[in-house]
Amino acid sequence: MSRYYPSCRYVLLLSLLFFPAVQFAVFALVGGYSERVGLVAAEITMVWVLFLSIRINKWIAEDLLLANATRLSVLIGAAVAGVGGALVISDLDLLFARLISSYGLGPPLSLQRNLLELQLVGDLAEIPLALVAIVVAPGICEEILFRGFLLTTLVVRLGPKLGLVISSLIFAVVHFNPWQFPALLLFGLFLALLTWWTHSIYPAIVAHGINNLLSLIGTNARTYTGVDALATDDFLPAPILAAALACFWLGLTLIRRSEPLVAFAPLLQRQTAIMRPQA
Repeated sequence: MSRYYPSCRYVLLLSLLFFPAVQFAVFALVGGYSERVGLVAAEITMVWVLFLSIRINKWIAEDLLLANATRLSVLIGAAVAGVGGALVISDLDLLFARLISSYGLGPPLSLQRNLLELQLVGDLAEIPLALVAIVVAPGICEEILFRGFLLTTLVVRLGPKLGLVISSLIFAVVHFNPWQFPALLLFGLFLALLTWWTHSIYPAIVAHGINNLLSLIGTNARTYTGVDALATDDFLPAPILAAALACFWLGLTLIRRSEPLVAFAPLLQRQTAIMRPQA
């Protein structure tokens, strides 16, 4: 098994120390020119370092990163569940924000302003870069790291329960936003479960991208039209919350009805079969 997968210590050091350090360094260098360009550069550099590590250690990227094929119905289910899950988690995040703010523990105004400026689109020319920086790059790069490299290794080494929980905790921690920690943890667990159920990273990429897209749309809609229907600054109306829960249930139903096309860790399974004594 050690031949095919890294150790827990290795992935934890990379995920908790090295990758965040690389991201901060790259963002500090590039972010002065453009914060969105800095975010894209940081995400891409993180994945480049990961692939370099995989190449040096001669691991098989397709297996380690769960780049397994999946059915179209599963991707559709991930999209539907992603919409519902994103809205429900946003509502819970807003509830937590209101709770801690009542105790004077809300996020600093500088952080709120930076997050708002990052998502606000001033004109049509800014839309492509905003989509790449907020939707595409995080959706792909973070899933390659957290639900590919990290989750796969932890599940192989520690089993599915600890793998799912620890990878979700690390996902929440390395965002360095304690004010949204519960929402990040729930979202990370949702994405991890999608990956575990489907044995593929692609459904999580779809759901992650949809979540970020809804956040981008909601922020701009609230700023420019005053309409807040996506729980960016006010709780979801009851009909929208009910529809979100229905989407979440429907999407998960579509996913759970489809058997994975590939084993979660085919190389490990193959090695175990070879080592198993014949009757």
